[in-house]
Amino acid sequence: MQIRGLYGNKGVLPLRYFAVKYVDSKENASLDSINHAVPSLVWYLASTQGLSLTSSLELISLTGSLISFIQLLFNSFRTSIIYFLLFVLYYSCVNVGQTFLYFQWDAFLLESGALTVLVSIRCTKHGSRSFWNRFRPYPSLVLWTVRWLLFKFMLSSGIVKFTSRCPLWWSLRSLDVHFESQPLPTPFAWYVHQLPQNWLHLAVVIHFVIEIAVPFMFFTPFRTLKLFSFYTQIFLQIMIALTGNYNFFNLLTMVLCLTLLDDDMFRKRPQQKIQPEETTKKNSIEICIFGAIIGILAYYTVYYFDIMFHWNDLLNGPTTKVNFTYDQFNLFVIQTVTFSIFLGIISFICMASIALYKSISYGSIIGRIIHLIMTMFYVFICASILAISIVPLAELDTTGHHIKSTVPMEIRRYYYNAQQHHLVSSYGLFRTMTGDSGRTELIIEGSNNANAADNTVGDWRPYYFRYKPVDLYQAPMFIVPHQPRLDWQMWFAALDSYQNNPWLLNLCYRILTGESDVLNLLDTTRLPFDRPPKFLRISRYIYKYTGTQKKITLRVLSKIRDKNHQF
Repeated sequence: MQIRGLYGNKGVLPLRYFAVKYVDSKENASLDSINHAVPSLVWYLASTQGLSLTSSLELISLTGSLISFIQLLFNSFRTSIIYFLLFVLYYSCVNVGQTFLYFQWDAFLLESGALTVLVSIRCTKHGSRSFWNRFRPYPSLVLWTVRWLLFKFMLSSGIVKFTSRCPLWWSLRSLDVHFESQPLPTPFAWYVHQLPQNWLHLAVVIHFVIEIAVPFMFFTPFRTLKLFSFYTQIFLQIMIALTGNYNFFNLLTMVLCLTLLDDDMFRKRPQQKIQPEETTKKNSIEICIFGAIIGILAYYTVYYFDIMFHWNDLLNGPTTKVNFTYDQFNLFVIQTVTFSIFLGIISFICMASIALYKSISYGSIIGRIIHLIMTMFYVFICASILAISIVPLAELDTTGHHIKSTVPMEIRRYYYNAQQHHLVSSYGLFRTMTGDSGRTELIIEGSNNANAADNTVGDWRPYYFRYKPVDLYQAPMFIVPHQPRLDWQMWFAALDSYQNNPWLLNLCYRILTGESDVLNLLDTTRLPFDRPPKFLRISRYIYKYTGTQKKITLRVLSKIRDKNHQF
């Protein structure tokens, strides 16, 4: 639906212009040479099948969608070859997607997809007598890599909020403005925005605990702690999904969280591997350890965020404030990153040792040898993943202690090569918060009788987008898992100058020339003109939510200021 408007020859960011960037100024470069610089099946299909670049991208997208749908219906299609094909297809789209496919969750999906290829090799039907199934390695070994990705993602997202020195995160006021200023809010965001500020500040504290402290429970041997970490992560993702439209990001994160569960969670009757008396004793010890760790976590949370309940004013919530300095947090980052690296190495060694032991414990001599060789191959792949993923963790240290410099140069070189192919990435969602004074939006307006010398004169009519919440009389909506790429990028453009967003000028030009593919990205049911307008302007507006005295069904946003940007 979006490809022709975004990447067509008369779209917002035509693919043919993107290809020109890689054409040698002295001699014409072929699509094969462009494919070497920016690998994508788009160039291959265009050069071998005679398709246009846009048609090639559409074919790739439709093929990926069809294969994904078939996978939902048939278990036999959930194989490593199919997952590898899906990775290549989406990789081809992202590599040519430019601004509109340059989101962290696109990289997150690709890295997850690469691990899915590894995981699915052993996730075959148990009744199968295939070579891979007969000599598959210990399952927890390959699932560990997914858990490590989830750990890296959550920890990085939590730490960067403080290292960015964003005043809204440090003052715990980020949620005071987030629900109002985020790209595509949901109707539920309006209600949460009306909560007392103290409760929102406490929610920020809980957010930090879930992202920074809880991920270390992913690698604990205790089931109760793993379940606690699972439910807290799911809770966070559900709350994000209820208050904001973040496409497939929350769904993807929740799927990765499934690696924190064991098989008993999916059985009607959990298997009893030990005697009931021993089970009771083990559960008692585990509950004590769980209570002690949660108690310690609660104590330090209250201490470092100075949480104080006021019993005479419970409805307004407890007061909170950050009880540490930037330098103290940097010291914490150094210690945390160092501990994380050692934790990952030790945890992996334990998993690899168990896998190697199990590979030689059963079967004939030949079978054990083959199983051992296969397991060693998996251990090597997983160890490589761990090694290169240490680099983005080390980069979390911004103090000058240079933890990254302690990582061998060869590993760093392999990391940067893998990063170019989206096999591994660094993350940091919501690094800084915007919208302290309200929600910034760009409104595109057209006119046929404007004064060229004064764009404030004339009958100016707005162009509405499909999902961007700019209409004062229409509430936001739920659109998950869809991501309207243009609507999202308009939010980023509103926070910057048009000089840094050249595609915005091209969008205006396409509207002035009446390009149907581009207009289809907008709300075609509310186009202000039957023909292209003679004049166009973009105005910058600041919106704020209505108060609790007004209903959400009407007039959700209130305009409080505008400023014209002339082109």
